[in-house]
Amino acid sequence: MTSAGTPWPNLLMMKYPLVTQEEEWGCGVACVASVLGCKYDKARTYFPAAIRNHAKYKGFSGLQLSRALLRGGKRYAKRAKHYKRDPLEPGTIVSLSKTKGKYKGSGHYLVTTTGKRFMDPLGPKATYRRKPRNIQSYLPPL
Repeated sequence: MTSAGTPWPNLLMMKYPLVTQEEEWGCGVACVASVLGCKYDKARTYFPAAIRNHAKYKGFSGLQLSRALLRGGKRYAKRAKHYKRDPLEPGTIVSLSKTKGKYKGSGHYLVTTTGKRFMDPLGPKATYRRKPRNIQSYLPPL
């Protein structure tokens, strides 16, 4: 534990590994892979075959991510909650605003690794980054 009483940040980041999105709209798939601790291709199999190609041209909703996580053995809320500066527990998937910031018009998903660090799957190589200012909603584990 650190002096602030939280687990060591590096251990939490290792629990949610870096997974780079392999398709233009694949940030949701990469976040599912990070939470489940699997490869991107394996995470794609948790999405129904009829919508797997959404990662190429459309992206996924919070409900679709929740269902994929359930198929992978993790229970998450079925609906994203509006973000109001609540503390976010590790493993929470956050959605960045579609109306402002770097992802204007498309949105983007990240995974909370610690209170201040997030796994960002955007390529060419996924990274851990500081907490973004434009969190719109979040999908917490149950």
